[in-house]
Amino acid sequence: MPASNDDARGARTALWAGVKDIVIVAPSYIPFALVCGVAATQVGMSTGAALALPALVFGGSSQAVLLQFLQSSASIWVAVLSGLVVNLRMAIYSAALAPRLRHLSTPRRMLAAGFLVDNTFAFLQRRAETHPHDKHLLSYYAGITLVLWPSWVIFCAVGVLAGS
Repeated sequence: MPASNDDARGARTALWAGVKDIVIVAPSYIPFALVCGVAATQVGMSTGAALALPALVFGGSSQAVLLQFLQSSASIWVAVLSGLVVNLRMAIYSAALAPRLRHLSTPRRMLAAGFLVDNTFAFLQRRAETHPHDKHLLSYYAGITLVLWPSWVIFCAVGVLAGS
């Protein structure tokens, strides 16, 4: 069998391993996502903006801080900056993952950074320890993201619609 078929099979296997590993964690997002969705409507965001927020801000803690500052009538800049400060830990996560993802193109590394959250980092670290020479860590990451990001968006949307 040609190496490219083995490589594609390995990537698919890693992707499905990511899906399988994270699917048990996704329901734990429900309570916090519902609260974030309701909170978005309670601070006066339009339904459209409240629905877009979790898709653009994939981080519950930063979303909660942003909403809290908006609720206290802080300027949008203070709210956004506060949300970014809360997510500074992602820089540490990125630094820890950098040696394993350095071989990727800049656009792929940037895309990966956009979906990095605490659970993703923890699962990637465990995967790197249990599969130290895995060429398909990004595929595993994609499997995790294919479950977590839509789950977050959907659960927040339920909160937005319930809050409306």
